[in-house]
Amino acid sequence: MPRLTGVVLVALALAFTPAVAAALPPTQPDPGAWVPDNAVTDVVHVGRTTYLSGFFNWVGPWTGSGADVSVPGGTNNTAFPIVAGGPILASAPDGAGGVYIGGSFTSVDGKPLADLAHIEANGTIETALPSPNAEVTALAFVPGSGLFDVGSLYVAGKFTSIGGVQREGLAEVDTSALGDSVSDTFAPCTDYEQNDDTGDQPYAFALAVSSSTVYIGGDFDLESGGPANPTTHAPTCTTGNEDSGGVFAVSRSTGDVDTAFQPNTDGEVDALALSPDDSTLYVGGKFDYIPGASSPFLAAVDSTTGAVNSSWLPQAKGNVYALATSGSTVYAGGSFKQIGANAAARLGVAQLDGVGGTANATSFDAGLQPSIDDYETEVNALALDDPTAPTRLAIGGSFATSSGADNLALADPSTGATTTGFGPNPGGEPTAVSFLSPSSLYAGGSFDSVGAVYRPGIVALDGYGHPTSTVFAGAQSERTLAVSPDGRTLLASGDGGPGAWSTSTGAALPWTPPPFSAAAFSPDSSLAYVGGDFTTIDGSPHVHLAALSTATGAPTSWSPDPDGAVDAIAVSPDGQTVYAGGAFQHIGISVASRSNLAALSAATGDVTPWSPNPNSTVQSLAVTSDGAHVFAGGLFTMIGAQPQARVNLAELTASTANPTPFAQTYAPNNSVSSVAPADGNSVVYVGGLFNAIGPTAAPSLAALDGGGGSALPWNPPVGAIDSQTPSSVAADGDTVWTGNWSTQLGTDLRPNYAQFSTTPASIAPPALSASPLVGTAVTCNSGGWSNAPATVTVSWSLDGTPIAGGTSRTYTPTSQQAGDELSCTETAANPGGSASATSAAATVPKPSSKPTNPMPPPKHKLTLHVSAKGTRLKVKLSAAATLELTLTKKGSRKHTHRRWRLRAGTSKLKLGKLHAGHYTATLVAAAGRTHSNKVKIKLTVVK
Repeated sequence: MPRLTGVVLVALALAFTPAVAAALPPTQPDPGAWVPDNAVTDVVHVGRTTYLSGFFNWVGPWTGSGADVSVPGGTNNTAFPIVAGGPILASAPDGAGGVYIGGSFTSVDGKPLADLAHIEANGTIETALPSPNAEVTALAFVPGSGLFDVGSLYVAGKFTSIGGVQREGLAEVDTSALGDSVSDTFAPCTDYEQNDDTGDQPYAFALAVSSSTVYIGGDFDLESGGPANPTTHAPTCTTGNEDSGGVFAVSRSTGDVDTAFQPNTDGEVDALALSPDDSTLYVGGKFDYIPGASSPFLAAVDSTTGAVNSSWLPQAKGNVYALATSGSTVYAGGSFKQIGANAAARLGVAQLDGVGGTANATSFDAGLQPSIDDYETEVNALALDDPTAPTRLAIGGSFATSSGADNLALADPSTGATTTGFGPNPGGEPTAVSFLSPSSLYAGGSFDSVGAVYRPGIVALDGYGHPTSTVFAGAQSERTLAVSPDGRTLLASGDGGPGAWSTSTGAALPWTPPPFSAAAFSPDSSLAYVGGDFTTIDGSPHVHLAALSTATGAPTSWSPDPDGAVDAIAVSPDGQTVYAGGAFQHIGISVASRSNLAALSAATGDVTPWSPNPNSTVQSLAVTSDGAHVFAGGLFTMIGAQPQARVNLAELTASTANPTPFAQTYAPNNSVSSVAPADGNSVVYVGGLFNAIGPTAAPSLAALDGGGGSALPWNPPVGAIDSQTPSSVAADGDTVWTGNWSTQLGTDLRPNYAQFSTTPASIAPPALSASPLVGTAVTCNSGGWSNAPATVTVSWSLDGTPIAGGTSRTYTPTSQQAGDELSCTETAANPGGSASATSAAATVPKPSSKPTNPMPPPKHKLTLHVSAKGTRLKVKLSAAATLELTLTKKGSRKHTHRRWRLRAGTSKLKLGKLHAGHYTATLVAAAGRTHSNKVKIKLTVVK
């Protein structure tokens, strides 16, 4: 590996050449790459395929935590912006085709816009909306009376101020064509003290608004108060006059709490809905008791007095999280399995007779099934396209349906039948759904993609970051990955599952490796080396490290038996040396002293003399492509056969076990769990729990100069990293793949996984497999490409002009192309761009004048017998031949020529109409170039 010159280690001078200036990928992730719905624990790239393992279940296109989907098609409206950095918890239509959204997000359309936003009908973002200083959990919008009174937006959440104005958890924003402002008239006095029973911070979950009253549901207290102070804009509160419980009524005109309205549930209220005439408020949540009636989880109260309706008792058997009303009908969603006075079996969603009716569950049945990823059924959000005469009910949550619409579905509001063909399949749970028009449904929640596919634990991605068709059977939450060099075998270890798969089919192999924390393959893919905390394999003693046959899974006799866990494995390119890192002190059949890192003979399992002895654990290893150097990452501070200070990262020579100058001056300030040398080793990509490389900020992911180890100017933003899932990184040329557990990865704040692609570059042009010949196929042999092209296509040209339809690897020149110059062009592409390279041109030669297949001479001399009768000739040939006839009329200079191709044997030739007279018929029979015969006869034609 190229290194700095003149470095002296002990008495040995080691010469290194300066590292070549590195090309770096962009810091903008590939926008088309799909994202998983949860943590990525390991990333491996082999050939043109990238493999991810982790705690995810879904992988889908990056749409953010909200999407406007078409009805009933279910396709994503890409004109709407991406919401990133956290979930959407609430939404409210603005009445003009747009939507207000609230949650704990940090970015909308790439702009730093947190917790509250207004997306207009054309997808643009309103900039005048006041910003809260913390999470928004509930929204309600009431349209205004005209152009300058657009309406009132009621906002509830964990905030203590909004638009710079003091409001603790509840506020009204007056929306106007001239700008939005926080209302001073509506300034309730919320009391956000910690819940004494649960220890949880209380806040609102639901809002419902009538003409005069705002109803708020949650788990907190309200104090009496009046309009805000006109100078300070702070609420004016009456201390000590508190109203407690799960649902409250607040005057829209004064902002004061109605202390007479006290349903006083004994638990959290998560859903509210008013009857069409506003006389009844339906209340759903996690409560068991409401005074005046035995109605757990769902009750109806008088919207004026708060008195419970003791004749409407639906008796839900589980939490209620969503409510919607239409006429005398109530729709309820939650985690119940039974509901209604008639104790009907309904999973997650039901239709009930409202107040004035029986509280029975109707025949409406959406047929929801447990979610395929968590085996539960839960409905978090409901919306009707038209509350007065609904034709569709939108259902959001965690569930599966027989129509194939998982987590988000449309149902017939009369029967409950879900709509076939509507399958947006968000990769997570929608918590807010709103119809923006009859053909548009906005869904927000704790997901990052719409159009996701189910790929639990392991996914294979093509060069564009899209999942292949391979599904790894039985995979669960997986932590560690390894793929064989030939790309045929995949190993994964985690929370169960088969452990070994075919990469082509996804089928589990008929053997199971032990639980491992590190794995690597021999260069010929015949052996898989696994390391971890195991002590036996298939009943035989193999402690912490073993070699398995990839054909059978059986352990070989190779058994170094380290006395501590193995967390990292790498194999030399020639397959003769296996490097093992971890937390051991002795290893090898000779039980040699090797602290935390050793080189083992692949033949014997014993240690080699190589002994760098880092003073603490090694968590990652990588060997350079020439086998001359070994990178080690972990938590050490000293390393080397002759110890030197290297903190958490070092490069060691494979010959001496001493460190190079790499990372001598610039050290990661925390553990390095992943190392990926790239670009001829002039760049080294690292991932871990560090947040700086020397003086340079580098949160969890960095590109280092291969010479000295300083951080290069490649720093895509990375959010907070879970300590159990530090960044894993893989690189090929100038393309980088990385995964972790973060909601902010890259400049667009995508979650958990990103790939950074540089345009492919030609390192060797394609070439013709042979000189082109007419009628003979010639192949375009592939050239060399850097930066991991996702696709490589071929085109053919004659004299520099593309041949229509010439796009396969082989081409057969035609006789019309003789004399033209033939060449082939490869175009390599990845999400970073494309590049082309063309072969040297070669002329298609013209065919020789000699017959390519001369007629073989007959076995005997060609003989020709001719007899004449009238105007016909009778010809007898001893072999197939070409016969030429010349007729000459006596006394005339005119000649008549005829030609036939005749088989051996007798043939009769018609001469056609001839004028009376005397003729000479000359016949020449020729077979090949050397065998011919000539006959002359006299003909007389009489009329």
